[in-house]
This record gives sequence, structure tokens and C-alpha cells, in this order.
Amino acid sequence: MPDIVRFDLESALAFTGDDRELLREIITIFIDNAPAMISGMRSGLDTADHEIVVRTAHTLKGESRTVGAVQCSIIAAEIENRARLGELESLEEIIDSLRMEIHLFQKDAGHAI
Repeated sequence: MPDIVRFDLESALAFTGDDRELLREIITIFIDNAPAMISGMRSGLDTADHEIVVRTAHTLKGESRTVGAVQCSIIAAEIENRARLGELESLEEIIDSLRMEIHLFQKDAGHAI
């Protein structure tokens, strides 16, 4: 079984024009903002407002791609798609896995840059 790719350094550096310092700053912002986004998705679930979940997951998906957080982007896309279909009841566990994946990404990215 292949290893899970959590951090795509090459892709993230391409976004920053190979500027590692800029990448560190962007990753710090991503990590700092992630808890609020997770909270926003949970609020959307609590109020059964799928549009909030869709928008927040979409934003997090894009930001994840920017910083090279591969698995975070994949999970955020799944949340976005399920919320778009109104499948909110299944999202609590997936949001928990996204929170954990962000933590794992932070560790991997910290070691790589």
C-alpha cells in the first residue's frame, strides 16, 4: 500500500515561486485559520444550513491546494460535495477526520520546510 501524501512540497513551492519563506507564512495562516473554518462547518451542521458548509468546505479545499495539503483538500472536497447534495447527517465524522488531517499536515509540513 502506498504512503499517504499529506504535503506536496513541489506543488506548494510552485504556487509561491519557490519562495520557502512565503510558503511558511502561507502555511502558518492556513493552520491559524483552519479551526475557525472547522467551527464554521460545524455551525452549518448545527443549523442544517448546507450552504454554509458548502462555502466553507470549498474555501478550505482551495486553501489546502494552495499550501500543498493534499489529503485536506480531498476531504474538504468530499464535505463540499456531500453538503451540496444535502447529506449533512454523515458529515460530523468527516469533519473530525479533516480536523485530524490538518494536524497531521502541520506536522509533515513543519518537517519539510
